[in-house]
Amino acid sequence: TKDDFTPVWIVTKSDYTDLGDKLMLRPPLIVRIRRNTVAAEERDRKKRALEELMTLRAIKQDSQPCPRCNVRISRSAGCNHMRCTNCDTHFCYRCGKQIPSDNPYSHFGGGGCPTFDTSEVRRMVQEERENVGIDYELENLRRQFGRQEGLFANFEAHQNGRPIQRRTRGDGSQCPTCRQFNDRIGRLNHARCHACRSSFCHHCRKKIVGVVNAHYRGEGACPQHEADPPAVAAAPAAA
Repeated sequence: TKDDFTPVWIVTKSDYTDLGDKLMLRPPLIVRIRRNTVAAEERDRKKRALEELMTLRAIKQDSQPCPRCNVRISRSAGCNHMRCTNCDTHFCYRCGKQIPSDNPYSHFGGGGCPTFDTSEVRRMVQEERENVGIDYELENLRRQFGRQEGLFANFEAHQNGRPIQRRTRGDGSQCPTCRQFNDRIGRLNHARCHACRSSFCHHCRKKIVGVVNAHYRGEGACPQHEADPPAVAAAPAAA
């Protein structure tokens, strides 16, 4: 049987200098390789520890703790103004300090932290250059139809015999360049048209040329964020 053999060399008991002579013995020779369980478990443990260490290093390098609740916030792109998703605190991603929620961009400029890091500005410029080469036909279709989510939903509704939902123009405005309607993102007045990619202001509905933040600075400038609409008290029900 396969177990009917005499061991001639055992790794834990024999000398490695004898291994060559043992391999020259007359066949058949049976070689059994047994895994060192303890060493394998230690290697697996070290591998998991290294993976965890690399993950934590990446989180530490690419995130900033909220100054209020210490939840780490990672920025994928954009300016240094951050808003914690856990406690709604506004803070600066560059220096980590809390900034006023009613006027967060007052923290930037004037010798303080920049609104955009140099690396982020370069990335945005590169992205703009790459977008110049978008297919002409696709760009024309985007100008005609705008965002496609509603178009696809209505097409599917028509195919399945459901009523088509008409677009209602709520909180938003038309782009002054191409006249496409753009929804407002939260209360932010700065908009970038999804069709022609030009910047404009929801508050004054004018095109923004040059540095966007300059449009919202100085006396008589438009507010960066629109004020929340006043709460309307509901009338008491008739007895």
